[in-house]
Amino acid sequence: MFSMPLINLSGMVALPDTPLMFFSSLFFWFLPRYLARDSWKNALYLGLIISLMFYSKYHGLLIVLLTSFANPAFFKRKTFWGIIGVVTILFLPHVYWQYQHDFISFKFHLFQRVEKHFSLNNILDFIGGQIVLMGFLNFFLFCYIFYKNKFKDPYERILIFNSFGFLFFLFFMSFRNQIEANWTISCSIAFIILMVKYLAPYKKILIGFSIINIFLHVGLKVILFNLGPVINLMDQQENRLNEIWGWKEERIGKINQLCGSLDIVGDNYQVTSKMAFYNRNPKISALHLGSRESQYSILKLQKMIKANKKICYLTSKNLSGSARVETNYKDPVFVLQTTLGDLATRYGITYAEIIRSRN
Repeated sequence: MFSMPLINLSGMVALPDTPLMFFSSLFFWFLPRYLARDSWKNALYLGLIISLMFYSKYHGLLIVLLTSFANPAFFKRKTFWGIIGVVTILFLPHVYWQYQHDFISFKFHLFQRVEKHFSLNNILDFIGGQIVLMGFLNFFLFCYIFYKNKFKDPYERILIFNSFGFLFFLFFMSFRNQIEANWTISCSIAFIILMVKYLAPYKKILIGFSIINIFLHVGLKVILFNLGPVINLMDQQENRLNEIWGWKEERIGKINQLCGSLDIVGDNYQVTSKMAFYNRNPKISALHLGSRESQYSILKLQKMIKANKKICYLTSKNLSGSARVETNYKDPVFVLQTTLGDLATRYGITYAEIIRSRN
């Protein structure tokens, strides 16, 4: 586990993959009990765990589907349908919440993600990223062990489906979209459980590979997060690290200087959330005028701002009269002192539409 960057890096970023990893680990830990004993008690526990996986992230559904396909005998159990019933009941509050908010997150995942198109870079990035994040040298060792052994146990078959099945599914998905590396974190848990009892003959090799991986992992963290300014990594344009590096020290300060004492209103959730975090001000709103929706669409914090009140608007569009703040990652931030009424006129909409009011 210590040699797998995917698992270790999950503790450094605020992503729903971390609770998904926890509850999927709990799922794989409890599943052998349900395999061994078909009881309503075990079904109830499993239904609760699956519900928590779903509440963590929708990717939990793929774990359940792969598990079911790996062992079709589940479909003959009455308790299996009982599990579905438990999950349905426990997940109803979320479905009702979706209904109240016009199924906003479903629409986001179905229609508002990155444009779907074929790109060889997406495929190569996925393959290379998974090899590195699954332990680099250990990943090839796992594949060799898989090749040398026959996994006949029903539980091992389930783990195989959740390991390689998860990877193959996302591999085919990479033909039409960019795949985030962290999406396979639950797959790495299945890998560990599947391989651990077969690793004894390769103990010395595993230790050697793990030591190399740990040094590479720790060294990379030290370089990127402590020595970055020294070796001028951040001078590179379009560097992905610029998404998280230098905001507190430079960009937030520049934006605050341009805004003065005015209330800050962002356009997209990325910049708005950074401003809210570093300024310790959770009341900063995002309008999403021309950008995809987010949790700010639900909060509607802008409803507290009157149409003629002067604000400081942050956007990725170069609007007339705005000042530019360079981020060295994707779009720069343009800072404009304006009002919500003026923004409504610029975008050809009404003030009521900007504040998302039904009145």
